[in-house]
Amino acid sequence: MSAAIKVVRRRGLQCPFNSSQYVSIFLHTLTTACFIAFNITECLKSNQLISIIVFSLLTTVIISCWLFTSLVDSSLPASSTCERIFCGTLYCFKRANLKTRYCAVSKKKVPGMDHFCVWMNTAIGSRNYSSFFMVALLSTLLMWFQIVLSVVALVNGASENTTTLVVSIIQLLCSLCVALPYNTLLLFHVYLICNQTSTFDYLMLRAQHKAAKRKALKAVQNGNLEQKIENKETTTTTNYTNDDEVA
Repeated sequence: MSAAIKVVRRRGLQCPFNSSQYVSIFLHTLTTACFIAFNITECLKSNQLISIIVFSLLTTVIISCWLFTSLVDSSLPASSTCERIFCGTLYCFKRANLKTRYCAVSKKKVPGMDHFCVWMNTAIGSRNYSSFFMVALLSTLLMWFQIVLSVVALVNGASENTTTLVVSIIQLLCSLCVALPYNTLLLFHVYLICNQTSTFDYLMLRAQHKAAKRKALKAVQNGNLEQKIENKETTTTTNYTNDDEVA
């Protein structure tokens, strides 16, 4: 039999893609389509141009950071001065001295390994963590921006127009569905940054705590079982003694 071929995944936009990538792209496309439909109805009137500018700027930066995160090989050092400045300035884990670790999914060693992102299908390390964090941060802001627009439109009389009402509600629901996981992701990584640790170390420590709890629980259960057996033996011995006395 021939040995299994070791396929090293260099970047996120390398075939084959996974289902999470397609879901991520679909959801962002859906929320963008909702925003376009929302503005076609002219819900914001005088503020419409401002909302389009804000949405366009956020979307442009998000796509740029997403492409950078997905296109670079996180196992290699920064290839340009601009990239080194960007990563060095925004890399929030730089004081943690994270180790180079082997990523079992992408099958490569990654400096400053944080985790493997299934949504981008690539390993996140010191080279692309900054752009990954910017995607999480700005996407959260973008989703809440769309939520606020929908709520403002509904409050300001969107119910007077059936089309505007339907589009506003659809955008609100879609944005909420995408905002909730992004909120969780962003808060989790802010927590990691504040504690100067990585996703990998956090998960390992959590697994150790769970193992310790299971071990302690097992010890308590074994102790209770031994106590029950001892009590049963004592009761049996007492019964035998009583029988002998009666005899």
